[in-house]
Amino acid sequence: MFIGLIISKIFTYLYRILLARGLGPEAYGIFSLCFAIVSFLTAMSKFGVPSALERYIPIYLKDKSRLKGIITFSLRTAFIVSLILAVLTFVFSSNIAVWLNSPEISEVLKIFSLSIPFIVLLSLLVSISKGFKNILYPTISFNLIYPSFNLLLAGMLIYMGYGVVSIAIAFFAANVLALLFLVLKIETKIFSFTAKIKPVFMNSEILKYSVPLLFVAISYLIIGWTDTIMLGYFESETVVGLYNAALPTAALMMFAPSVLVPLLLPVFSSLMSKKKNNQISNLYKTVSYWTVLINLPLLMLFFAASNLIFKILFGDIFTTASFAFIVLSAGFFMKSLAVPSIKMMELHKQTKTIFWIILSSALLNVLLNLAMIPRYGMDGAAISSAISFLIIFLAVSFIVFIKHKIYFVSKRMLKAIITTVVVFAPFLYVYETLLPRTLITVIVLAAVSGSIYFVLSYLFVFSSDDKALIKKLFSKITRLNI
Repeated sequence: MFIGLIISKIFTYLYRILLARGLGPEAYGIFSLCFAIVSFLTAMSKFGVPSALERYIPIYLKDKSRLKGIITFSLRTAFIVSLILAVLTFVFSSNIAVWLNSPEISEVLKIFSLSIPFIVLLSLLVSISKGFKNILYPTISFNLIYPSFNLLLAGMLIYMGYGVVSIAIAFFAANVLALLFLVLKIETKIFSFTAKIKPVFMNSEILKYSVPLLFVAISYLIIGWTDTIMLGYFESETVVGLYNAALPTAALMMFAPSVLVPLLLPVFSSLMSKKKNNQISNLYKTVSYWTVLINLPLLMLFFAASNLIFKILFGDIFTTASFAFIVLSAGFFMKSLAVPSIKMMELHKQTKTIFWIILSSALLNVLLNLAMIPRYGMDGAAISSAISFLIIFLAVSFIVFIKHKIYFVSKRMLKAIITTVVVFAPFLYVYETLLPRTLITVIVLAAVSGSIYFVLSYLFVFSSDDKALIKKLFSKITRLNI
């Protein structure tokens, strides 16, 4: 999963650099608007079912009939809804473009709309595989095949002169290819969809659990994409493009939970069925601690070198988004810390509570965007999102503490925070005051400070379990190299 995510991030960033440099900010803005619309519609189509699959599949691993019922109902329902929404988007693409004051997106949105059923099915199959505690095939499909093929095909089509339409065609084809691979692997290696097993359906229980998560997903997307859509309404496609260089870069803060959390809910469910509450608590604190350990140094790097990062990756024109990038990075840091608490609440079926928290934050985000975008542009949009993420983090952490008597802060986390400040603060001071702000300077300082940080963490922060994990990781990597 770790290796797959690193490769995925590299391909995704090369892809965004290709769009930004090859097509310019305006075309990149068109892509961002279309992607935002498709993200809303795919979230609606999934009905919150992915989390339900990850929770219920581990519980009924030995009951093939119930597994067949859960999986069949989930796939059938999501596919029908996604197909309806795809058709409606295709038919009304011109109306959507007029409403957004962006007539240029109409034709591109039509092609994007064709991807909706494939994206939804791919997402559900990823969750099915995770439910069976298999992360290999989703990693190959979603983190390797999809981003690499998307990049290569988009690059070829842009080179051939197809312009912004290239993005939509490559996006559609990459999703289809990734889906076909995952269908084949699950069918032959994990769970046969065609096996002659009489399904036992649990439709009402699945819907009761998942429907609140549908609105949670939509509310998250409101927070994540309302700023993009409102910028498209109040500002130009160019501003949208600039902002959406900052947004995914700041979202690198979600890399740590992306590595640590994918199997958290299935493992939680398995431990709960065995009544191992102490292990659940320890695992929750460990994931939170590792998130801080990885993300806090990254956040300090983003704060120090935002202008340089944007200049190197996207070009001089994109450096105007550096302040928005700093604010969004702080917001995503808070969001990354909220993820383990949300999974803990999902384990205890507190999906309605999650919904009300996320919905409240989403509505606040809309109001803040309405007030701040006309005055401050993309900086106002970034501040609105960061405030929303902060409120979510505070709310879910408080509820887990009150309801389950577990707090995400541990002694190891406090040691990690102190170590981060002690190591990186002097290097940031040297970078800001004494050295030229160049790529070489950043690389050298990051390498030196990162090495010192790892050594000090290993000596004074890591527990025996952490050290055993690191040794096991290096052992596996060594065997892979051989």
